[in-house]
Amino acid sequence: MVSEKVSILVVDDSAMERLIVSHVLRKDPRFVVTALTCGQEALEYVEVHRPCMIVTDLRMPGMSGLEVIENLRNAGQSIPVVLMTSCVSEDLVLQAFKAGAASYVPKEVLESSLLKTIQRALILAEQRKFRQQTLAEFTIADWSFAMESDPDSVPYLIRHLLDLAVQASLSRGCDAALVFSSLKRVMSMAAATGILEFGGRLREVLESVFVSSEVDAVPA
Repeated sequence: MVSEKVSILVVDDSAMERLIVSHVLRKDPRFVVTALTCGQEALEYVEVHRPCMIVTDLRMPGMSGLEVIENLRNAGQSIPVVLMTSCVSEDLVLQAFKAGAASYVPKEVLESSLLKTIQRALILAEQRKFRQQTLAEFTIADWSFAMESDPDSVPYLIRHLLDLAVQASLSRGCDAALVFSSLKRVMSMAAATGILEFGGRLREVLESVFVSSEVDAVPA
């Protein structure tokens, strides 16, 4: 990340939590922090200002952190959002990432983990932005892959291909879900015609990859 100022919006209905989070974030001299009390205020703020990152409590009266993310995505806003929560579970983590959260931080480790989480999320957001801009310049892209004949390595390749396809489609304003389904259909046809030969285990692996990757076809 460059040393220019980074605007961060903090959203929490607790005045004490807002003070703590703001204090932690200001340890990074680049961060310019604005704190608001609810999700509706955050949405109104984003309409006028465009912060580089939003840090919001998960559970708030009126509008939850997940609903904040949903409203942002529906409005076409791609601002990365980090959730703060006092209750972490597998279901909650899954919901957060399905909604499009960049990351989450348990409140019990807020002071020790928040700053690093935000810094990492900002780097990833910058990398994603650069990748989208780069893909937007491509008229033709040709990738070749050489790999061992190991079913366990296939999911990583498929996920990589899906990511490339989805990001390329987003950079051109295309329907990412359509790109995803098209890629799945092409691979299914290749398997059916014998162009690609999938054994029983490999077929199961591929099916699991496509099922678990459905969420990735939706813009975050």
